[in-house]
Amino acid sequence: MLITELRMELRWIARGGTMVMEVGWWWWIWMGMGGGGGGGGGGGGGEEEVVVVVVDGDGRWWGGLGVGCRKQGGKKGHHWPKNKRGYRKEDYVMGEFAQCMVHVQSSLQTLARSTGRRPAELVSFCSTQSLVVILVKACFYQQENSEGRFGFGRRRCSTNANITTLFNKYVDKTNVFSWNSIIAELARSGDSVEALKAFSSMRKSALKPNRSTFPCTIKSCSALCDLASGKQAHQQAFVFGYGSDLFVSSALIDMYSKCGQLGDARIVFDEILMRNVVSWTSMINGYVQNDCAREALLLFKEQLAEESGRSMEEDGCVDGVAMVSILAACSRICEMNVTRGVHGFVIKRGLDEVLGVGNTLIDAYAKCGLVEFSKKVFDEMNEKDLISWNSMIAVCAQHGLGEDAIGVFQSMVWSAEVEFNAVTLSAVLLACAHSGALRTGKGIHTQVVKMNLESNVVVGTSIIDMYCKCGRVNSARRAFDRMNEKNVKSWSAMIAGYGMHGKAREALEILSDMIQAGIKPNSITFVSVLSACCHAGLVDQGWHWFCAMQHRFNIEPTVEHYGCMIDLLGRAGFLRKAYNLIEEMRVKPDFVIWCSLLASCRIHKNVELGEISARKLFELDPNNSGYYTLLSNIYAEAGRWEDVKKMRIFMKNHGVVKSPGFSLVELKGRVHIFLVGDRQHPQHEKIYDYLEQLSVKLQEAGYVPRVASVLHDVDEEEKEMVLQIHSEKLAVVFGIMNSTPGTTIQVSNTAGKLKSDSKPSCINELTRWAHFLMTNLIDAGFRLKSL
Repeated sequence: MLITELRMELRWIARGGTMVMEVGWWWWIWMGMGGGGGGGGGGGGGEEEVVVVVVDGDGRWWGGLGVGCRKQGGKKGHHWPKNKRGYRKEDYVMGEFAQCMVHVQSSLQTLARSTGRRPAELVSFCSTQSLVVILVKACFYQQENSEGRFGFGRRRCSTNANITTLFNKYVDKTNVFSWNSIIAELARSGDSVEALKAFSSMRKSALKPNRSTFPCTIKSCSALCDLASGKQAHQQAFVFGYGSDLFVSSALIDMYSKCGQLGDARIVFDEILMRNVVSWTSMINGYVQNDCAREALLLFKEQLAEESGRSMEEDGCVDGVAMVSILAACSRICEMNVTRGVHGFVIKRGLDEVLGVGNTLIDAYAKCGLVEFSKKVFDEMNEKDLISWNSMIAVCAQHGLGEDAIGVFQSMVWSAEVEFNAVTLSAVLLACAHSGALRTGKGIHTQVVKMNLESNVVVGTSIIDMYCKCGRVNSARRAFDRMNEKNVKSWSAMIAGYGMHGKAREALEILSDMIQAGIKPNSITFVSVLSACCHAGLVDQGWHWFCAMQHRFNIEPTVEHYGCMIDLLGRAGFLRKAYNLIEEMRVKPDFVIWCSLLASCRIHKNVELGEISARKLFELDPNNSGYYTLLSNIYAEAGRWEDVKKMRIFMKNHGVVKSPGFSLVELKGRVHIFLVGDRQHPQHEKIYDYLEQLSVKLQEAGYVPRVASVLHDVDEEEKEMVLQIHSEKLAVVFGIMNSTPGTTIQVSNTAGKLKSDSKPSCINELTRWAHFLMTNLIDAGFRLKSL
């Protein structure tokens, strides 16, 4: 806030004659530093130096600025102290105060004229008993000794050891204000242990703490989650009569909440007679931090009820900080109506322009699955910071909108409003992974290298994940090997990458290296391990690690682990054993479990267990057409055509419509989508001609299509045509037609299992990439072998 917009009251404080200008919560303190050129004290026609120090109500030092009055030639104005290192004005102004420091100089000159004194003379009698001069002298001393006479500027004391040393050397330790200053500075700098030691030393000196002592002390207890020290501070605050002080109570609520003691926090809150917005926000935030989002929202309703009897100018009104906590609670409960209701309240109160509120709204709507609302909030924000952009990119990426996420990133770069960072690049890499945008992913990787972020564990892990999901497991391995530091997520990503590419033995080797490196696998690691074993059909190894996970690493199996094991056993033909494992599960089986068993029943033509699985699935998700289709195929392959007919009639009567399958292929940075029997693509005529040639060559090579599951009332010729127009085959053919030798073709979905010497392709089977070799695609026969 500009100084010109404030009503300023100039007054003397009877504390050593220090000149203080009080502006709301802020204090501007002037201190003489001697003259330049003409001698000390500013005499002799030289320049007079005065340092302006900005200190808040708690005694925290925010910045300093040299101002003065040039008498030579009758000119007046301000100048900026410059030492041998050549500091500019910007080096002496901190944060938001850059806009108002210049006006301070003119105010000082006005005061000097009205009193008939020189500016330096006004501040020549500063006392060390003053609350603020402690920090002024400490910082000046440290800069003076290291950077020259006028080095009082931007840097604070470089270390907390300097603060303590200077405090012991210069400060009168019989003054409570001195102790408050050092405790506040240590707490602010994050050295909570030293802050508590300073508080303990203060108490040993028999000084009586005041209302400014306890908030910073309790804040240090919160930072350390030191409940015992926090309770001692609470007890002393009560003894000295500050137990009901608003600022002390708010600090206590925060401390108890961070220590997980919500009951004690609520007791402190309930004992506050006249609560302000800080008290309410502290308690609400405590509930949110401890996963009690509904209690937070109920408390917010109480706040609104109490606020209804107050005027908007009173301190109890909801502000932007409070709304951030409320919206964070909405993110936890993920209820659309609640989030939209709070959003309406935000607009009504005019808080929608608050940057933090907008950022939290983006996340809250996304957690409710309302990505379009998140986009609308983002687009309507007048001001966006790095968090805004990163949130929007991450929301799109996490909801499978990879192209949208990449588009937001491009807009971020073009706007040049903020610079992207490691978090941004990780989110974009996730988007590339989900959308299969390999070319964009490579570009982001190049940017990562330029920014020297490859050693960043989060970014490095994202690169591994991107390459794996884009079918480049070897590139992922190279990125993995270049990482200097790896965490459990990095190892797990590489194991998952090998697993989805069918390279189970390499995945198990990485697991072994991980354990030898002293990194303990977690639950997600074992999901990847069991999935790799499943895709490779390694039943013994899968069962071994499933047992080791429980007995060696003390990890309780989740539904994901059981799902992998049931899929593994089912694929291998152990259907009864898989069914028994479902019966023995310690968690309730979900639709994934029963769907895995149903798919295995189709492979091994087990109608009995297939019907059991299907009935469970119809109860869990009655509108999913995939389950009906699977059971229908089981009936078809068993020759039970009457049951197939009944299934079709049942689906029709209940409005269950089969969702069309589709496949994606990326070529030259563009993703092409193909549906089953697609004839909308511009090259569809060429694709079908090419596909017909392939079918002829396949038949000449002795290939017999699997037509058992195609409806029995269709001619054999038509059955082959139905199989021929699968979306995966259309995507593969399009890729082959439009790529040069040596180009990797990436198709996302099921079916095609072809890979050419000259035109290698990768066919994604849901979550697994299958690699195959097809030699001499058209001119010679088809000799297929697994890579």
